[in-house]
Amino acid sequence: DQPRSRGLGDVYKRQDHDGLENRMYRLRLALTKSGNHLTFDFTGTDPQAPGTINCAWAGLVGGILQVAFPLLCHDLPWSHGAVMRCIDIISEEGTINNALFPAGTSMATVNACQSTGNLVWEAMAKMYGCGSDTLREEVIGIGYGGVNMSVIAGKHQDGRPFVNMFTDSVGGGGARSFGDGIDTCGNFIAPAYGIPNVERIESLIPMLYVYRREREETAGAGIHRGGVGIEYMMIPYETEHDMEAVLFSTGCAHMESKGVAGGLPGSIQRNIVLHGAGVKDALARGEIPTSLETAGAERIDIADAKDVRWLTPDDAWLCLCTGGGGYGDPLDRNPESVARDVRRGLCTTGEAIRLYGVTLTDDGAVDAAATEAARATAVESRRERGHATTTANAGLDFGGPERFRVGEILAVRESASGPVLGCRVCDHPFGPAAEDPRAHALVIEREIEELSPVNAYRAESDVVLREFACPNCASLFSADLQLRTDDPRMPEMHLKL
Repeated sequence: DQPRSRGLGDVYKRQDHDGLENRMYRLRLALTKSGNHLTFDFTGTDPQAPGTINCAWAGLVGGILQVAFPLLCHDLPWSHGAVMRCIDIISEEGTINNALFPAGTSMATVNACQSTGNLVWEAMAKMYGCGSDTLREEVIGIGYGGVNMSVIAGKHQDGRPFVNMFTDSVGGGGARSFGDGIDTCGNFIAPAYGIPNVERIESLIPMLYVYRREREETAGAGIHRGGVGIEYMMIPYETEHDMEAVLFSTGCAHMESKGVAGGLPGSIQRNIVLHGAGVKDALARGEIPTSLETAGAERIDIADAKDVRWLTPDDAWLCLCTGGGGYGDPLDRNPESVARDVRRGLCTTGEAIRLYGVTLTDDGAVDAAATEAARATAVESRRERGHATTTANAGLDFGGPERFRVGEILAVRESASGPVLGCRVCDHPFGPAAEDPRAHALVIEREIEELSPVNAYRAESDVVLREFACPNCASLFSADLQLRTDDPRMPEMHLKL
């Protein structure tokens, strides 16, 4: 039971901040399937960085297998040798995920290795989306796209030193083809995952958790949404000594957790220091802040992805983690599911209308008529904002028998002139099945702040969201994060039938 697609085009992602400066590096993967063999070609990946985010050849192999094992060998003992007989790896030496001495690699596991895994994850999801119904159940958006952690050191009030690595930072899981992603689930590749007990940490170090909660406005929207990420705030407590925080993150300049089949990405990640925070005053009044806004601060300091900050006894540290990528067009999500998420505090009413076109009444029920109107307006907005190609498809027949689906809304059907790719929603033909679907798409460009106010904290202003839709009915079949200067129609896939 194998994916029917034999070839896939380029998949790109970017790694932000190399530990020395805030710049982005491009990683590229062309994944090709031929029979029972996969070829992972990373040609075109940027040269190794001067900082310590690189990985060597072993890290490249590990980045591939951390995804290949759960997807291909979930029901078998994980055997490195058995899988390696089924794959080929092509990579240029001296690149960010195939670095050579004397490149720095001390952050390899949570940077270049993780980024490699995200590339493989994205490409495999597209390939599985062209497979049988059984394989389509394995399609999943990217979740917990990268690390967002800190090591904080200082002194207890009596002068005893302490140091602690905070591993609470879990993102949301990617949406599945059959259901929502798991909220605050941690890393997809970990056989088991847990986060520290709040009281235990507080008993060991002079810090206090103000709150730790699942954060609305972090999940990638879709027919099935990604899981929400975590947000927590901490303050120095019962000590008058300053503390040093070493912060290391990815996904601060752009979102790591991409969606699939038209699903949208989760939010960015960030570490924020609240200087002169009002937390202790609020606690003295019997109030518990539950957000940056309710905590208040004299000054807010947004740290770089890799950074060092000092916390005084009057400061607070806020850690904000990404949600998972969504699956499918958000305008096709069941409005009742949106209403349920609003009731549970996992989605705001603003998100409901902005991303899903769902309008709720004052008592939280779905306003069916207003929702239908809002979704029609959203579709019309896509047509007005989007740019279509002038590719001729006149005369193509898309009414023949379906050979297989491509993602959620596209399919390949037989015709007198050969296999044709088109939209299953409105029967609009795109072109010959061997051509990349983005070449025929309506392309809509959006600022990432339109997805979530969390993204206003991003570190890079040149990253945009580009959505790819059927030029006739405007249903989304793909979404990608690109630089403004990138060619929006960079190939996504090529089917070899």
